[in-house]
Amino acid sequence: MKWVFFLGFECSLPIQQRAIRPMIKVPDVIAEAQSDSQLRDTQVLCLSLTREFTVQIQKVRVYLNIQCHVCIDGTNFDEDIRKLNFSQHIVSGTPEHVFDMI
Repeated sequence: MKWVFFLGFECSLPIQQRAIRPMIKVPDVIAEAQSDSQLRDTQVLCLSLTREFTVQIQKVRVYLNIQCHVCIDGTNFDEDIRKLNFSQHIVSGTPEHVFDMI
């Protein structure tokens, strides 16, 4: 986990300590960390390989009562930026669309 510090992080969070190694070893990992739904900041960036998975992740937010924005091909970049500036708890997207926005 030394690379975490190399990237400029001062310490790794408990969820990172428990989830990163399994994520490297297996293709699918489900990990849950404490989050603060009162805090209006992005707390999760979830990248999915398909639009269908991305939309499924977005649908879960209804049960959690949190803000989630989907960034996939076919959505309007200006609208994506506007929503992201509003601080979504979760940003769920396909890698090509998310990285095109950066």
